[in-house]
Amino acid sequence: WHELLPDIGLRERLILHELPFLSILAKFEAIEYIHTYVTQSPAQPLIVKIHLYRFGLTFVLDNGGRFISEEISGFRLSTEQHLLDTFRGFTSYLILEKVDCNPVQTRLLVPTGDVATKAGGSVDIISCQKCSTERHFHCLSIHPRFQYVDAPSIEARLHLAAIHIATSSQLPDPRLCMTGEERSLELMRQSWVNRPFTTEERSRLDNIKRLCRGVAADIALLCLELEQSSDQVS
Repeated sequence: WHELLPDIGLRERLILHELPFLSILAKFEAIEYIHTYVTQSPAQPLIVKIHLYRFGLTFVLDNGGRFISEEISGFRLSTEQHLLDTFRGFTSYLILEKVDCNPVQTRLLVPTGDVATKAGGSVDIISCQKCSTERHFHCLSIHPRFQYVDAPSIEARLHLAAIHIATSSQLPDPRLCMTGEERSLELMRQSWVNRPFTTEERSRLDNIKRLCRGVAADIALLCLELEQSSDQVS
């Protein structure tokens, strides 16, 4: 143990704190599941790591006070963590921006799960809250010119459509220049497949059907068409 003693400062230490950035991450993950580690030695500067272990996400504090993502290469947490002109009532996401990139490239990390509306008009994503549950997320992008949020896969596209339905209103979304319902129809029309839906894709479609029940007949009919198209090749 005498040989290990000089290196003990190089080991990560879990710390408790109430620094303000926890409130930002708490909209994405429960605070009790966000771990902060520090590593410090006389020969090295202080290293701070934020680990969202259920999502497998890690952010490292750089010399400029910005949190760099270890898993999503070249991206860091944005200083602006709220989209003011879209997703009314929904805040369960993290905004990442490309390091040293002009024009700015932006990514949205959105947890998977069922989209649900709550009292007061807020929107949340429902999932298991056990500490041992492995959580997943979709990495969405923001179009650099038109600024709409886009998704890279069928499952992510249907998940994004559900969010737009839940946050839609009678007025056009300032970012989209259309309602959330209209944007969800666009996303769903981009989700036609010539194969059976996967379990997760069908789960996202079921979520959409629950959200639009008694509210958006056009979306309900499109859900039926998507299901029929998928079932024909199952």
